[in-house]
Amino acid sequence: MLADKNEPAIKQLVENGPVYDVTITKLFKGAGVVKLEPTVSGEFWKLQPIDFLGAFYQVCDYTHGHGKVIIDYLKEGEGQLERE
Repeated sequence: MLADKNEPAIKQLVENGPVYDVTITKLFKGAGVVKLEPTVSGEFWKLQPIDFLGAFYQVCDYTHGHGKVIIDYLKEGEGQLERE
C-alpha cells in the first residue's frame, strides 16, 4: 500500500533497543576494502580513506531488544516527542 502524497511515508521515529545475549562465533583480522560510491543520500563518496590499517570480520548471534518510539506522527498534534 502506497502512502498518500500528503501523508508522511514513515509514521514513527524509533530509537533502537538494547542488544544482549551476544555470542561471537567468528572474529578475524585482516585486509579489507572500503568503497564509497555516489548516492542520492549525500556526497559521502568524497570521503575516501587516506590510509587503511586493516579490517575485522565478525559473525555473531544476538538478541535485539524492543525499540522505543521517540516521535509518533499519528498522535494528535503531529510530531510530539514521547520523551517529554
